[in-house]
Amino acid sequence: MGMLPGIIAFGLVGLGCLLFVVYKMWEYDGPGAAFFGLITGGLYALVWGWQNADVIEVDRFMLRDVMLAASLCLGTSLFFMIISSDGAQGVPGFELIFKGGTRPMR
Repeated sequence: MGMLPGIIAFGLVGLGCLLFVVYKMWEYDGPGAAFFGLITGGLYALVWGWQNADVIEVDRFMLRDVMLAASLCLGTSLFFMIISSDGAQGVPGFELIFKGGTRPMR
């Protein structure tokens, strides 16, 4: 099982935040921008959200709070996916940093 629950939890919270940003895109820039934000896998929504983070107020907080939560959650989820996968075995120093390995003698 390992880090799978953490990856799923952080990923779902980040996805929820980005869907909220897409909803705000729909309100402020129309359905075309929101649709483009969904088609690009949330990348455009992430960029748009950071560009408008100080402009858009959501109830008692700014969009900056939502963007910070989305960025931290998605970044943490990505970090957990990288360190828990075996796909990074070819990266120099991977064993030394993440697996507690030792540096080989030359």
